[in-house]
Amino acid sequence: MCRTQGQDFKLKTNIENTENSSQMNTNVLLDSGVTGSCINQDFVRQHQLTVKRLPIRMSIYNADGMLHEGGAIEGFVMVRMTTGGHAELIELVMWWVW
Repeated sequence: MCRTQGQDFKLKTNIENTENSSQMNTNVLLDSGVTGSCINQDFVRQHQLTVKRLPIRMSIYNADGMLHEGGAIEGFVMVRMTTGGHAELIELVMWWVW
């Protein structure tokens, strides 16, 4: 169900596209130090998830407190995530490669 590799903690998860009910099995990275849930834009494109615009752009700050040069987060996707029989409807903001 889960595996660790170095400092990573990955969990097998099923993600369902709430727009068309398509499903994909994947590993998710569990990070207890983040303040929100996010998804990689390449994964969003590959699986044709519908992106919705955030009402207000979210600025991104690096660990040193400096504003991230990559820009703000502007979109999110809504998916149903199922892990170990537990399902949640969740909004995931899109992030870009750092």
